[in-house]
Amino acid sequence: MKAIFLFLVLLNFGYLAWQSWIVPSKAPPPLLEAEGVPRLLLVGEDPNEPTFVAPYDPSALLTVAAAEPEAEESEDASTELTASDEEISAEIEDEPVASDAAAAPEIEVAVASVALQCVSLGPFLNLREATEASAKLLATGLQPSQRLSESQVWFGHWVHLPPQPSREEAVAIVEGLKTQGVTDIYIEPSGPMENSISLGVFSDRRHAETRAGRIRRLGISPQIRDRYRDSSVYWVDFAMPQGQVIDPADYQASPRRVLRIEGRSCPDDSTARS
Repeated sequence: MKAIFLFLVLLNFGYLAWQSWIVPSKAPPPLLEAEGVPRLLLVGEDPNEPTFVAPYDPSALLTVAAAEPEAEESEDASTELTASDEEISAEIEDEPVASDAAAAPEIEVAVASVALQCVSLGPFLNLREATEASAKLLATGLQPSQRLSESQVWFGHWVHLPPQPSREEAVAIVEGLKTQGVTDIYIEPSGPMENSISLGVFSDRRHAETRAGRIRRLGISPQIRDRYRDSSVYWVDFAMPQGQVIDPADYQASPRRVLRIEGRSCPDDSTARS
């Protein structure tokens, strides 16, 4: 290995010496100078000093001349691009730029109005029942209010005999029924049903039918009709969207307390809600 290394080192030194001392250096390329044209002199150069001038070769000038148009075309293209860029920049600067306020379209916020219907739920026989119903309506997003009024309240299914020509005749019928075991009867003292004989008021229709059937077996034909009475009651007033349906049975305190929905006139500020 050492012998090979020493051999390579000596070989490199020998090549370097051969290049430096034996191989002649290349002469610089000759200057091209046209005949009849005075030669340019450097500062301090002797004009009488002989210089090597290569013979005139026109082909060399043709080669240089052929390269010059390409350079000119490149300069022209660069000039055209620069001019085009300047024109585009000028157009962009001259074009008015719309402000954000002008570019943004004005958006009008339309508030839709919902047609409402005003109704009353009731009647409630006491304030507690009306308050409970109001709480349920409030939970659905409605705005109820309570109102006290005098109204006829459904009392039940009334089993009765029609008005008699006179009170004496009505008393005679009552006495005859009592002798047959019929109790809980009385004579209407006044009003449109004066001298009629009441045989009972029932909240359940089936009980009213049973009572009427028993009286018929005694040879008398009673009638069944709804019975109402005047009373102070509570109503719950509210407005709801048209088309919305509410079941009054959902707000009854008990099955015996029959409720209903009645339409009413809306206040001026409740005919529509945005």
